[in-house]
Amino acid sequence: MKLGLLRNTFLPSSETFIYEQLNQYSGWQVEVITREVINQDQFRSNQWNINSIQKNAKSKFYKLFIKLLYTLKINSTSKISKIIEYKDIDVIHAHFGVDAIYAIKACEKHNIPLFVTFHGYDITRLPKFKIYPFSYLMYYFNYKKLSEKADLFLAVSSHIRSKLIEKGFPEEKIIIHYIGIDLKKIFYREEISVNTNEIIITTVGRLTEKKGIEYLIRAFDKIFEDCENVRLRIIGDGYLKNSLLSLSKLGRSKDNIEFLGNIPHDMVIENLRRSHIFSLPSVTATDGDQEGLGMVILEASATGLPIVASRSGGIVDAVIDNETGYLVEEKNVDELYLKLKHLVENDHLRVEMGKKGRVYMEENFDISKQTKKLEILYKKYLRK
Repeated sequence: MKLGLLRNTFLPSSETFIYEQLNQYSGWQVEVITREVINQDQFRSNQWNINSIQKNAKSKFYKLFIKLLYTLKINSTSKISKIIEYKDIDVIHAHFGVDAIYAIKACEKHNIPLFVTFHGYDITRLPKFKIYPFSYLMYYFNYKKLSEKADLFLAVSSHIRSKLIEKGFPEEKIIIHYIGIDLKKIFYREEISVNTNEIIITTVGRLTEKKGIEYLIRAFDKIFEDCENVRLRIIGDGYLKNSLLSLSKLGRSKDNIEFLGNIPHDMVIENLRRSHIFSLPSVTATDGDQEGLGMVILEASATGLPIVASRSGGIVDAVIDNETGYLVEEKNVDELYLKLKHLVENDHLRVEMGKKGRVYMEENFDISKQTKKLEILYKKYLRK
């Protein structure tokens, strides 16, 4: 049996979760269908093939022209249809609602099921009328058709499920499905093996409004007034980097805040394993964007880190409040400070919460188990 995995741009460095899922399929031959490929040297596998719409383009200009035709839905149906026919694909699974609209007619033409995973911005910030990017505009005009024609919608959290229903997607066609993380690669670390001369608080994410890093820096500065043996490590990059750097230099804790920028995924995991606390105080962005789930929270929990995060979007599915960590209200610096400080000062509590976090990940977010569930769903919806 053959699965067509659809993603307009394959594979941004921020979407390692798609790569990890691809490598878990066992009963299906995976054919990736994409408009364009990036970072191909970083993501290699002999378990799946890449079918790029742009693959025969000889020049940069022609690649852009092909991309435009596809994005405006001028030739997307014919391009996807040819791949479905040539590769004899049985099911299409699109990641992100924005991408899924391009497969509607092709799936109808070949009478195969269409699965769509919604991750966050595609239903919290969108759909809305935006001229650019053109894919957002196409999504705005086609998302209602998608809600009618697709066979199954996979929400990455209970929050995303609620948003889908709110936007008019049929409740009976929506299920919550956690992609999960590869627990064979992310090992539980005993805190006793971590240097405790300095308590390290780590955060990971794009430096954008949604991640709420500003509130973490402010809370950390308050912690530093009471406990100077603390350090904050910020991993990631984004348009707010300069303003966050400026903010970090205003307080007494300025020498204890590190900006590590974008680093490879294996180095992210290594930094988590050498930390004591993970924090992600995400907020609802001005444009409505919210966390779909918070994949890095899952990774941090899997290593045995207690979590301090905001009660925002799908994060409530990733953290059990008062058991695997703490949930605080968005933008509440004082509450964030108190919960972080409590963990900084309580070694035993950090260890206990970290243990419970690892168990919670093993029970609910093991990518191997979650992918097997997907394969069963695909078979259930087969029409040929």
